[in-house]
Amino acid sequence: MARARTALVPGLLLLQSILPTGECYRLITFDLDDTLWPTAPVVASANAKLCAAFEACGVPGITPWDVQSTMKRLRPELEAKSAGVPPTYTALRTAAIAHLLASKVPQSDLQAIANELFQVWLRGRHDSAEAHLFSGALEAATSVRKTYPEATIVALTNGRGDPLAMSEDLASCFDFTVSGEEPSIHPHRKPSPVIFRAALERAGVDGDSFLTEHAPAPEDSWVHIGDDLLNDIAAAKGLGAFTVWLDLAAEAAATAGVSRSSGVPDSPSSVDKAPTLAATGEATYSTLDPAERLRREAQRAAVPLSHIDQRIQTIGELPAALEALGLVVSARAAGAGSK
Repeated sequence: MARARTALVPGLLLLQSILPTGECYRLITFDLDDTLWPTAPVVASANAKLCAAFEACGVPGITPWDVQSTMKRLRPELEAKSAGVPPTYTALRTAAIAHLLASKVPQSDLQAIANELFQVWLRGRHDSAEAHLFSGALEAATSVRKTYPEATIVALTNGRGDPLAMSEDLASCFDFTVSGEEPSIHPHRKPSPVIFRAALERAGVDGDSFLTEHAPAPEDSWVHIGDDLLNDIAAAKGLGAFTVWLDLAAEAAATAGVSRSSGVPDSPSSVDKAPTLAATGEATYSTLDPAERLRREAQRAAVPLSHIDQRIQTIGELPAALEALGLVVSARAAGAGSK
């Protein structure tokens, strides 16, 4: 059944349009870290549980910093052993755990204990992610699931976050998860097109259909939601997706009770603030060296504003943004059909 909708999109007043309820998108992909929950406190909480597990194994005194610094030190060694291919986050963390255990447990038990402690960390990560969901995140995901019942909804992440491993309330919002840790995808994490195409393939969608010069019908559209201008917005736009950018600086400001102006930024300088603020938290858990982090931040700052179809300040604004974007999709498709 169709219903009339009106919406005010930043910079564009859309007149009343008719859209089939729940049929606007064929595919909706979500980034997870720093989109549904803040990564730094989630990883910090999981690290604390890991350190408690070390102590329970008779290895006291291990701190999160010990784990993180060991991971950073081991990364180039593991890359060198794999002809320059970076290790998965799982392999790197497990190797760091084993390194810290090496002189404390029998060598015959080392790998098994390291694997067990990694699972403690992973369970802690899932528990902490759900506990740290951004305000309105669960409600937004639930609303999207109910509003677009025919859409395939995918969690798309470079790491080990997985809503399907969390409570039914959150898990029921997603059809499946695609991770850059998977053997068939690694090392092609976002912004590589490989991980996105894997999601499209599993959803039964022809990825090339989004790259056509003709506007897609509303029910054939794909939208990607994420916080990273490089990994999410530019990467998905390059494959033909519509994009919703969660301005992480705005979400952080909202969490801290600081108000910010609304609307799509009208100059690159206002976009530049988000990567800088995001990188501040990233430095507490990332294994990237400073030079690589700065290079990626510069790439984020260079992403054209035209790649952002909708900008939201908090994840709770997502349902309204998707509805507004749906009007744009419908208008474009109608315009293309009239030519």
